[in-house]
Amino acid sequence: MTSTGPPLLPRIVTSNGSFGHPETCRPPCVQIVKNGTCHLGFACGFCHMTHGKKVRLDKCQRLMLKHADRGQRLEIIVPIIIQKLERLGDPYSVKVIELLKDYVAPASSEDWQKKVRQVKLYRSLERMNTTALLDLAGDLFASDVLEALHELRQNHFSFE
Repeated sequence: MTSTGPPLLPRIVTSNGSFGHPETCRPPCVQIVKNGTCHLGFACGFCHMTHGKKVRLDKCQRLMLKHADRGQRLEIIVPIIIQKLERLGDPYSVKVIELLKDYVAPASSEDWQKKVRQVKLYRSLERMNTTALLDLAGDLFASDVLEALHELRQNHFSFE
């Protein structure tokens, strides 16, 4: 009989903003990044766990989103969020997915999709975590979606 090492234990959530790390957590805590410690401890609303390099949209991508109407922004962002939540395999994500599906038209504009891919916006957005995408979407969603995401964050403990 061979040993595969010690059993994996769940990580301890070190701050309120760390719930759902890495996909649905809040942005990294600046104090943790700079000093390695945060005086707010668990009460901090930012993530205290390790994050990769922040994905930033280039000027062309930012302008494209800025000039897109509400429907176009939803058409770009919502499918990516749904894909990410489906990969979580979390029962709480099902509620968020169902709410988000109401924001996407069944038939999407192929011309808009092509334009998005031409400026590499789609690839950049795919690298962002779900919370960053929701923040980028701004006020496009009703409070029920944001409440369902909050519930998902509080109950999703699958850390990578």
